[in-house]
Amino acid sequence: MQKALFPCLMLIVMATVMARQELPPPFPRTNATKLFDNDRLNVWDIVWPSGQPTVMHRHIYDQVGTSGTMRHLDRDSAEMLEITSGSPRALFFEIK
Repeated sequence: MQKALFPCLMLIVMATVMARQELPPPFPRTNATKLFDNDRLNVWDIVWPSGQPTVMHRHIYDQVGTSGTMRHLDRDSAEMLEITSGSPRALFFEIK
């Protein structure tokens, strides 16, 4: 019984310490480009290059992420952005 108690206590202590840590928001960051921003929504184009870790962060807004086949036409440059299935890339929609 005592052997099981120690790991449980350690887990509780570690969880408490981690909960108190101030983590940065997920955006802005390297490899994330803001495509759209208004008072209700942010849209981010995110790429995860192979071998580059993502830092620990805390999401401050609700969000929806998507990958798969999706097309976005940039109004300013008329450039077409295509997100294809299986790529290390996604669009994230932050709902403020």
